[in-house]
Amino acid sequence: MTKRGPKELSQAGIVFPKKPRPAKAKKLTATMKRRALKVQKVERAATSSQ
Repeated sequence: MTKRGPKELSQAGIVFPKKPRPAKAKKLTATMKRRALKVQKVERAATSSQ
């Protein structure tokens, strides 16, 4: 089944209750973002020092 938005699904008569995102997932995305930022900073420092 292809991924479809809630709007399309509700038109088809299938209604999903909105699930609250678990806190773990939110925390994970935050750490990923932080990690990405750190990597960018390190890369920038490496390029500027050359």
